[in-house]
Amino acid sequence: MLTLLSFLSVLFMFSQEVTTNRENIVLFDNIVGLENTSLFNGKRYYNTYKTIPSNTNFFKFTDYTKGNVTYNNQPFYEVDLKYDVTTDQLITKLTGDKSYINIELVKDKVTDFQIDKHHFINSKSLLKDDVSDLGFLEIAYSSDHYKFLIKRDKKVSKKLDNKKYVFVFKTDDVFYLFYNDELHPISSYRTVHKILPNRKKDIKSFYKFNKKLFKKDEGQFFISLFKNLEFKTLNK
Repeated sequence: MLTLLSFLSVLFMFSQEVTTNRENIVLFDNIVGLENTSLFNGKRYYNTYKTIPSNTNFFKFTDYTKGNVTYNNQPFYEVDLKYDVTTDQLITKLTGDKSYINIELVKDKVTDFQIDKHHFINSKSLLKDDVSDLGFLEIAYSSDHYKFLIKRDKKVSKKLDNKKYVFVFKTDDVFYLFYNDELHPISSYRTVHKILPNRKKDIKSFYKFNKKLFKKDEGQFFISLFKNLEFKTLNK
């Protein structure tokens, strides 16, 4: 009992320390001004598309939303961020009277970032070779054995509307499984058979009872599939 209490005490102090560190970083950034930190050493960003909130080249939000980013090995919290998936660029903006200036962060210096509880990681931090570069990947599900990632993307086309051309964006996400230190593209649930041949029976069984989910939302289907596989792996 004493050991358990000691462990919980250490865990609580660690949690407080992490929270305090985060608060101190936010406080420091507010005092010196984010524009005076290393976060603002990217080039100016210009959106080449005229968009509307319901159809945009950005991930989830056209407007800025508060998020976190690790940039140049330094964490920044509660920063204005938005993610242009068509160019695979993370965007922030200056503060104060210069808030109209958008900054395109240097991709190679971004380790990871979080927007609206969606966590993205730079693929270079996953892959060991120096050739492969898939840009930013969302970690949709992660466990001891499986890491399911989504490459967020949108196809761009133009259509004539009231004698004017407007841009139209259509979701074109690509799925990956990071397994045994390799990144495997997933085109269908059958692809997972080839990656995990020893789990073929479990995968087929899961698909049989979740066909509607697969047709409705493939991303959610794969999240649920890998959760199911992880559960069975841990409870063998």
